[in-house]
Amino acid sequence: MKGDALAVCLVGVIDSGRDITVARFQEEKDRRELPMASYRLWTGVNAQLDPKVIVSIAVEKKAEKVYLVTSKESLHDGEFILFTIVPDVAAMVKANAATSLGGYDFGIQAR
Repeated sequence: MKGDALAVCLVGVIDSGRDITVARFQEEKDRRELPMASYRLWTGVNAQLDPKVIVSIAVEKKAEKVYLVTSKESLHDGEFILFTIVPDVAAMVKANAATSLGGYDFGIQAR
């Protein structure tokens, strides 16, 4: 699937297409990371998914609780996550909650 657009159909998983987000992981030697918050001395915590990692998608409702999700651009080699609920990063940071978010991870590797 190298360089192809993502196309996935979600059935019975969500109630609204607004709850879908796709993001690209940063890959480290032994782990994958998702930048979610930064701290600056003067401005404090900026808690949100880094816009640079969010994949632009289109969501089309096909039927009740059936959504077709497609990326607007080709995806290249890497590791990704599809969130079915947009994470409220600011609330997680404020509550000092562990950052274990649910979603569906997938990878695209050269053939």
